[in-house]
This record gives sequence, structure tokens and C-alpha cells, in this order.
Amino acid sequence: MWLVGTVYNFCRPHRSLRQCQATDRAPAPRGSERTPAQAAGLVAHRWTVAEVLAFPVPGIAIKRRGRRPKWLLQAARVA
Repeated sequence: MWLVGTVYNFCRPHRSLRQCQATDRAPAPRGSERTPAQAAGLVAHRWTVAEVLAFPVPGIAIKRRGRRPKWLLQAARVA
């Protein structure tokens, strides 16, 4: 779900977020569609999905909860 949300906010342009021209309040041409991340000022350009997948994610320590499965405990005893 994180990937879907990231692609939605960083890669997909939204019609409602078009950049308005300075002279009038009519929507600008198709080339100036923006993503929600651009509208919020987080990024300067629309990302591709490849850029999102290549972006380094800081290491997150995953806590293991609960008891280990029996097969894993048996494998640890044998080794």
C-alpha cells in the first residue's frame, strides 16, 4: 500500500492541481499538470515509477513479535 500511495502522490498528475497562469485564472495547458507532491512543494518534477523504486529507503528495524514457529526452533537446534 505504501508503493501505491507513493506512486499516486509522486508520479500521477491530477487535473485538479493544474498550475494557473499568472495573467488569468484559467487552467494552464496540459503540459503543466502537477502531482500532489509538486503542489505541496516536496518535489520539483514528476517522478517516474523507476525513480520511486530506485529511491533509497532508510533502514527500518522490524521487530519480530510473538513466538518463533516450531520448524524454525527445530532448525536452530539441528544447526
